[in-house]
Order: sequence, then structure tokens, then C-alpha cells
Amino acid sequence: MTGRLKNRFHPLDPVGTTRVLIASALAMVAAGLIMLGSASSVRAAKISGDNLYFVKRQAVWAMAGLAVGAIAAMIPYRKWRAAAIPLAVVSAVLLILVLVAGRRAGGSVRWINVGPAGFQPSEIAKFAVVNMLAFWISTVPHRFRKFREGILLPGAAVAPFVLLILLEPDFGTAVLIALLSGLMLFVAASKRRWLILGAMAGFLILLVYLKHDPVRWKRIMAWRHPEHYKDIAYHALSSITAFITGGWKGVGYLQGMAKHLYLPEVHTDFIYAVVGEEFGIMGTLGVLLLFGAFLACGSLISLRAPDLYGRLLAFGITASITVQALLNMYVVTGLLPTKGIPLPFFSYGGSSLMVSLFQVGVLVNIGIHGQQDAIPIARPREIWDALSDPARRFLALFGVGRNASLARENIAKLGFQPRLLLVERNPFSAMIHAWSLASAGFEVIKSSDSAMLENTISGKGPFHVILSATRFRSGCPAETIRRLLLHDSIPQDTLIIGMSTNPRDRRLWAGVAHSGGFLDMDDIHNLGSVVMSHYVNFRLDANPLWRSRMPESDSGGCAATDVSAS
Repeated sequence: MTGRLKNRFHPLDPVGTTRVLIASALAMVAAGLIMLGSASSVRAAKISGDNLYFVKRQAVWAMAGLAVGAIAAMIPYRKWRAAAIPLAVVSAVLLILVLVAGRRAGGSVRWINVGPAGFQPSEIAKFAVVNMLAFWISTVPHRFRKFREGILLPGAAVAPFVLLILLEPDFGTAVLIALLSGLMLFVAASKRRWLILGAMAGFLILLVYLKHDPVRWKRIMAWRHPEHYKDIAYHALSSITAFITGGWKGVGYLQGMAKHLYLPEVHTDFIYAVVGEEFGIMGTLGVLLLFGAFLACGSLISLRAPDLYGRLLAFGITASITVQALLNMYVVTGLLPTKGIPLPFFSYGGSSLMVSLFQVGVLVNIGIHGQQDAIPIARPREIWDALSDPARRFLALFGVGRNASLARENIAKLGFQPRLLLVERNPFSAMIHAWSLASAGFEVIKSSDSAMLENTISGKGPFHVILSATRFRSGCPAETIRRLLLHDSIPQDTLIIGMSTNPRDRRLWAGVAHSGGFLDMDDIHNLGSVVMSHYVNFRLDANPLWRSRMPESDSGGCAATDVSAS
């Protein structure tokens, strides 16, 4: 019986992944209702005389959300692609409407009343933005690395949503949408330099906005110096006190004191502090484990989606819920300034719960469609492969991952440590590339300008490989390399490779280099393969110039034997 059950279910197979995702979401909804019963009891009794007032309302929203999620799970996810633009327009109209006719509470206008209930358009905007970006990226995948399609147009589409939400004001949701947009562009392999420039510009705009908002600037000052702003830092200090009181095992369910009006907003944004007080560190780790299971399942569903749109939509939904949870935990534990960001599935709020369950339904549908082509059991490398190429190449710079391992394997087959001259004018880039090349197995010598280059080649040469990341300009190291080649100052068997994104440089390097001509800036594993091929194809084990550059212990021919065997 046990064997049959094991064959029928595995948490990492396609069916098991979807089931674990559903189970983790339902567990968080149930745990949220349980914790809400404790966190809101004092406030509920004061408002209505019923300790379960908020729990009953949340339970109604949960039932409605489960129904909406079940319907979303049955709708083919590709239909949301056709609805991407209409949904974004409706969401923007609702955000404008809330500024005109919304309900004000706590100094912000975030709700629109519909009969006895109200909802937050900003919750709908999170899914609308994720869906819109997934639609756009999957529409122009071959042009997405261009500035217009990869940064300018997506940024222009997301900016109105961020601005409208800031006008409510809802600073936390605005930052969350901006973060989600950046993550989706990064995963979709948008060029890093544009993302970095966009992040820097966003940070400067955010800094100016905060400087002109005295309330939020005081919150930042209170976060940095709580001892000088005890009245403003009261939320954070009370929350940290609740965690300290809970210790490892907590004081027990319903026994916490934070909900007795000591900690404001305890049933919404700071409910995680009640978990820490009543169930201790073990309880908070349990919540983290549930969100971790949700993140792992969402990542696998994203990886197995049948098309690019499905992968991006699944990633965006998973990131939307888990990043929001992470930001809430950071705020509650004092790692970020106090801001109103609810904890998904736990905090009181019908709009947040319904939209979260709806997104879970969409994610389940993507998982169902991805089961047909998925492998039976997921391998750990799937999570790594789910990262975009730029992300993997970035990690490879630090000697991490499959790319760096391939480089080390290729270099190890040579049987000796090749000497590499790295020509790079930018000191930071030189440091990063030298680190990555050294982790791949090269002996790296750096040079930054033409004069130093000539001295290095004459004084420390010869080298097995010369790798230049400079442009072809008069007096630059790239021109110097070409001149030294013409005058035979560099041995003709030296492998010379250029790294540049400029098309003219690519053509010039192709004419100068002895093998390959051009490599992408971070393809260190490709460099290992090129060196290996160069060594084998030209039989450099028999070449006295290369043999003279080998260590004495490796000059007896063992390197050639290892290479030919490979």
C-alpha cells in the first residue's frame, strides 16, 4: 500500500507540486483565521461586542475567495493574455475613481464602497500589472533586449499605476509593484545596465518623494533612531517587544498582551507579531515554511509552464505573494521602516484575501497545463535553470553554479594552469572578472592602459590567453594589442579574445583574434571551452612556446594525454 501511494504522489512531481501549492495556500488561510481570532478579539469586542466579529467577516471573504479561486483554476490561463490590456485599463480607471470618490481611512483614500462592503483597487492593480508585463514580454521576446521594448515601454506602462497608488497614498503597494516589475524584467533577461540605471533613477525619485513627505521621512528617521522618536517608533518597538515576550515557544494561544491595544493595527499589518508572541519563534518559522513551500511550488510551476507567457505569469504571481509577505515580515521585525503592507492570507482584509486566492487559482491552472510536458520528478537543478541567463551568468561571475563548474572542468582537462592577461580599464569590472576567471582556474594578470599593457607583455609574458574588454579607439589597449601582434611582440599561438557589445568592435576583434574572436562579457564557461579547443586543435602540447609556459611538473606530456583522452 505504501509503495502504491509513493508512486501515485510525490511533492515534486507535476501533480504533487500543484497539490502542495493548494495545501499550503489553504493552510495559510486556516492559520490566518485562527490567528485573527486572537489578534482581533479585543478590538472586535470594543467595536461590536462580539469577539469573533472580524473572524466572521474574514471567513465570508475566504469562502468567496475560495469560490473565485476555484473558478480561476478552471479558466485556461491563456484567456488572461487576451484580457491583459482591458484589465489594465479597468484597473487604472478604478485607481482614478478611488481618488475621486473613495473612502478615507487612516489618512489615506484606498477603498471604494460597494454596498456594505469595500475593496481596494490597488490589490487588483498588482495582478493587472503582472499580467500586462507577462503579455508584453511574451509578445516581443526577440526585441526585448532593446531599450525601447525592454525598458522604456514597460516602464511607461507601469509608471501610471505606481503614481496613482502613491497619490492615495499607499507607499507600500507602490513600492511592491515597482519591485515586481523590476523582478519580471530581470527574469525576462532585460539588459542589466538598463535595469540598474532604472533602479537608480527610481531610488532617487523615491528619495525626493520621501524628503517632501514629512510624515514618511519621520518614519525613516524613527526607524534609524528609535530612541529619539519614541512616539513615531511605537509600532516597531511594540512589535519587537511582542517577539521578545514570545521567546522560543510563545506564551500560548489567546494569552498574548499585544492585542490589548498595546500594538496598533495588530489584526492587519502586525498580525505576524501576534504569531511571534503567542507561538514564539517556532510559530514564526512555521509561517515562513508555508510561504517557502508556496514559493518552491510556484517556481516549479513557472518552470514547467508550456509557454513564455505562462512562465512569466506564474513567476509574477508567485513573486507578488512571497515578496509582499517578505516585506511585511521585514517591517514587523524592524528591518524596514513602518509601512502598511498586509501579510497575505493572514492579515484582515477582504480585498487582499480574495485577490490572493484568485491568483492561486490562476497559478493552479498554469500548473495543470504544465503537467503534460513536465518531467515525472523535479530535479534540484530546475530551480537554478528557472533563473534567466543573465542571472546565471551573474552568479557565474562569483564562481557559483553550472557555468562556473563547466569552466573549471574544461580548464582542469588541460593539465596545467593557463596564464591569462586581462585588459580592462574599469577597476570594478576588472576586479569582478579577475575573480571569476581565477575561480575558473586561470592565473590572472591585470592591465588597465596601453603603457602598462606593453610593460606587462614584455615583463611578465608570454601568456596563454589575452582577454580584452576595451574598445577600439586610438591609443586604447585594443589597438595596442593589434599593433603588438603585427610586430610579433605577442607570440602567434597566443589565444586573443575580445569582449565588447559594440558591433564595430566585434568585426575588428574577429580579424585580430586567433580563435573565436568574440565572447559575451560573462560567458566564462565558453572561454574555458575555447581555450580547450584552441589547445587541442593546434596541438599546442607540442609547441615549444606553450610548453615553455607550462609548469615544470606538467611539461612531460601528461597534459596532451589528458586532452586527447577527453
